[in-house]
Amino acid sequence: MRLGFRTLFLSSAILCATAAFAEPPERLEIPFSFTVQSKSFPAGYYNIGLELQQGVITLANEADSTDRIIFIAGPADRTKHSAVATFDVVGTDHVLHSLQIGRRVSRDLSSPDRQQASFPVSIAAR
Repeated sequence: MRLGFRTLFLSSAILCATAAFAEPPERLEIPFSFTVQSKSFPAGYYNIGLELQQGVITLANEADSTDRIIFIAGPADRTKHSAVATFDVVGTDHVLHSLQIGRRVSRDLSSPDRQQASFPVSIAAR
């Protein structure tokens, strides 16, 4: 019985530790510059990562590590793509609306006035 309890305890600890690791980042090519929360980002390749333990999604420019932003992640339905960035487009401006990776999504990031006069554009990981 002692061996069984130890095995069960160690198995549970390993499963919990594995569940807390971050998912590997997904790579997106965003072909236009965009803004989010009053910060401008250039066009380029971006990594979207999910850190389960902290419950956050990170968006980071591959070319410049200072171009990164972190969002609180909430639950979402799984999409057919591993990661999706959705933008609101007003004229020639692109504003990040949301980020989704796996079954986690950021809150709505766009301002109310942008939502009324915009159309959505989504970019998915390949």
